[in-house]
Amino acid sequence: MGRRPFPTAAIGAAIALALLVCRPVPARTADIPKEGDLLPALVLKAPERPEDRAYLGLEEGETFSIASIDVPVLVIEIYSMY
Repeated sequence: MGRRPFPTAAIGAAIALALLVCRPVPARTADIPKEGDLLPALVLKAPERPEDRAYLGLEEGETFSIASIDVPVLVIEIYSMY
């Protein structure tokens, strides 16, 4: 009985394929907003507490959009967590 050769070519090809398929990709899919750009239309889950909905000036509903908050200036803080 002979010894079977080690399949280095197949293993090398599998590793190369895995590296190509599982390569890291940038998280952002759009350009960074520039000064003066508009915020995209966002639909968010409405707060459960009536006091929170009243503070935001929202009527009853499951969701709301940023545009439905009627204020002269709206400050939105966006942060990322890993």
